[in-house]
Amino acid sequence: MAQLDDMLPLADAAILTGITAHTLKQQAERGRLQARKLAGRWLTTRQWLAEYLEAHARKNHQRNRPP
Repeated sequence: MAQLDDMLPLADAAILTGITAHTLKQQAERGRLQARKLAGRWLTTRQWLAEYLEAHARKNHQRNRPP
């Protein structure tokens, strides 16, 4: 498990990615973004965020591929 020092709130992750905190929270709740809820706040790591963005980009690339 990630160390608490490595964790960042989804509001900060939203600023880094340009994806709303609300969307990131939904993705965390659905298990698509690794995150932990601590004291009522959703937290993720830069590594987990990078993994989510890579998977998201791969999914979009496959969807936009010509038939």
